[in-house]
Amino acid sequence: MYATGAVLYIIGPILSYEKILPIGVALPFYMYTGTWYYVFYIIEGLVVLLAAVGLLVEDVLSIYLICHLCGELEIVAAKIRKFGTEDVIETTINFHSIVIAHGKKICRLLSSMLSIKFLGCMFGGCGSGWVILSSTNEVVISKTTGMFVANILTAFLVCYVGETLLQTECKIQHALIHCDWYKCNSKNQNAIKLMLMKTQKLFKLGILEGVNMQGFRFFIFNLYSYLSILKSVIQR
Repeated sequence: MYATGAVLYIIGPILSYEKILPIGVALPFYMYTGTWYYVFYIIEGLVVLLAAVGLLVEDVLSIYLICHLCGELEIVAAKIRKFGTEDVIETTINFHSIVIAHGKKICRLLSSMLSIKFLGCMFGGCGSGWVILSSTNEVVISKTTGMFVANILTAFLVCYVGETLLQTECKIQHALIHCDWYKCNSKNQNAIKLMLMKTQKLFKLGILEGVNMQGFRFFIFNLYSYLSILKSVIQR
């Protein structure tokens, strides 16, 4: 999606009959007739590509950390389903505590970033939708359409990652409830109860509460409502 947006920004001005730049920086009129125009065009094209690569690396790193945390939670759930000897139970309880501490660090690291990204996608989608509905310039519409689609896909990606983490945590709760905890000694029974209490407080991925698929539905609903009202106002 970032590649599509970058390509639309770079190629869009080439398809127009006017000499404009990818980002739209205003230059003195004499620079549009000489070699300087092509120099600035290449520089702005590289800036757009670097911005797309930076956003891509940020998203890949976030997804990797969340997937790593989900993998560790899956291991805990699998160990709980195979509760047997007291040593295995004690090892699983200790591993679960380590995973929780690790998960809190990851959530603190990514919460602000994902919340800002989600809000940015919301405002970016509304702004690009307004430009698409109100503009008559084909180049502007093509570039803005790429931004509009990228904002929706990014919001979906952020919410999907949050939903995956939420569902993985629920698997641990389900495994604890259905394990043979009553066969353990009193010490491990109390430890299992403590594990179950810890799983009630789910990881909070994002400053906002809605960084999950429910939040994405809220995002789409509000975006559609905004664009519907805006379209009716423009058509008057």
